[in-house]
Amino acid sequence: MGDDCMNARNAFFKLQIETDGTYLQVYKEQPGGNVLTIDALVHYFSLIHLEEYDKEEVMLQLKQEDGEKKIKLTDKRIFPVNECLAVTISESEKEAYVSFYPPSNGGKQLTKEEIIDALHHSRVNFGIDYKLIEEWVEHRIYNTKYVIARAKAPVQGRNGRVIYCFNTNMNGHPRLLEDGTVDYHQLDNIVHIEAGAKLAYLERSIPGTPGMSVTGVKVLPARVKEARMKHGRNIVVSEDGATMYSEVSGHAYLVDGKVFVSNIYEVVADVDASTGDIEYDGDIHVAGTVRSGFTLKASGQIFVEGMVEGANLYAEGPIIIQGGIQGMMKANIVSESNITVKYIENAVVRAGGDILTEAIMHSRVSAGKKIRIDGKKGLLVGGEVHARESVEFKVAGSPMGAFTAIEVGLDPDTVKEYRSLQQQICELEKESTKLIQVMSAYRTKISKGQAINPNQTNCGAFKRARKTARSIIRCK
Repeated sequence: MGDDCMNARNAFFKLQIETDGTYLQVYKEQPGGNVLTIDALVHYFSLIHLEEYDKEEVMLQLKQEDGEKKIKLTDKRIFPVNECLAVTISESEKEAYVSFYPPSNGGKQLTKEEIIDALHHSRVNFGIDYKLIEEWVEHRIYNTKYVIARAKAPVQGRNGRVIYCFNTNMNGHPRLLEDGTVDYHQLDNIVHIEAGAKLAYLERSIPGTPGMSVTGVKVLPARVKEARMKHGRNIVVSEDGATMYSEVSGHAYLVDGKVFVSNIYEVVADVDASTGDIEYDGDIHVAGTVRSGFTLKASGQIFVEGMVEGANLYAEGPIIIQGGIQGMMKANIVSESNITVKYIENAVVRAGGDILTEAIMHSRVSAGKKIRIDGKKGLLVGGEVHARESVEFKVAGSPMGAFTAIEVGLDPDTVKEYRSLQQQICELEKESTKLIQVMSAYRTKISKGQAINPNQTNCGAFKRARKTARSIIRCK
């Protein structure tokens, strides 16, 4: 009959109507059960409209622990009282409770149908435990509180949400290396994407299912919200509005729930330990300075608003540096196209096209086309400059006698290769001189009739001689 009926029996009571008045027969609780309280009696008396009884005498008798007892309530003989019940509903209307009271002598018992009608009369219209009622009718237990009805809780729906197909949590944490040092260069803080890549999709909202209180009132679930995909330029949305794709190759990022795709990677401050090295399939725009020791590589152009220190820059497109290069003998700047920079100092700079600057100081600079040193000073001091077509400047060299070399007419790469080959020839000729001396010693032995072991002709000296001879011919 439910969990409540599994408990030990509580104390209960029964009205007994006799010739000399009306009595209350009290039955003691079983071990573990609840004692009878005056509040329970007062509630019952109110339920059956019994008003004339000695309340103080009843309280006094209940306090005496002498087992079952018979207490006279009044000298009047009341009419027989039928079996009855009391119904209470929780404040949230999630549960309803019932307690049953026995009939007096001469009173009638409740039927199943009467119990159900009484519940309906008390506004309990949903979730009634009919099986419990049937079991109680078979095994009547009084002064015990039962859960007679339970509400149906609403099933909450699910809000719509946007599922992103790229890493939106780019914290750029440095990596701890095996030797215990920290790598601040490879931070993996760029999400590279190709044109046509899926960026995000919608999971539609799922509405909830209403519930019902024990009084039969519909309980609505919380309203669900539809998600909305927000995006910037270079993004296309499918016809059903549920999927987002990139129109261009570049990188994707999320700002305040809005997806952006750009083929320009923007660094809002300096390139340093907070950004690490940057390698990007597109353009790179740096609002600050590129600090010493860091690297930028771009398949497009590189634009730096600040300075470049002892850093490495490589771009297939143009390189533009508004603040100049303070290279510290460490900077290596290479563009397959043109380079425009305020000034160049203590750096290695090479462009496939033109180089435009206001000053070059103590640097190695080469251009596949022209080098133009313009501006107020147009200064070229120290180092080497090479250009295939022309080198333009206003002032070259200095009173301090800084060595300044200017070469025009040859491709810088060809000059570089030529000098490398010259160095190789010089080294090979030194080796050749040593080998000639070895071979002269062998000829002397032969002229004196001294025997030579055939294996000696296959020794390392002869092999080097043959190899050196071939190398000299190839270099020349």
